[in-house]
Amino acid sequence: MPMVWGKHSRVPLGDFSNPHQCVDFDKLHAWAMKRAVTDALEPGVLVHPTLAGPSFPDGVGTKIGFDDKDIDEDGNIVTNG
Repeated sequence: MPMVWGKHSRVPLGDFSNPHQCVDFDKLHAWAMKRAVTDALEPGVLVHPTLAGPSFPDGVGTKIGFDDKDIDEDGNIVTNG
């Protein structure tokens, strides 16, 4: 699932707005495994580009979701500004 950085959350957000199409799953899986983050909760693995500090400073996960401030009036993800 594509992820984006929200304006107000240190935790990356799922981006469900991209169009998709059917693909060769085996080929896609092999590609994704080469680029996978093995432990996103490990301190320092995910660091928001503009908000200070790691996403999971204690190595403990939180729910990945949207804060009201991360969605504009049209339902779009706010990633900057």
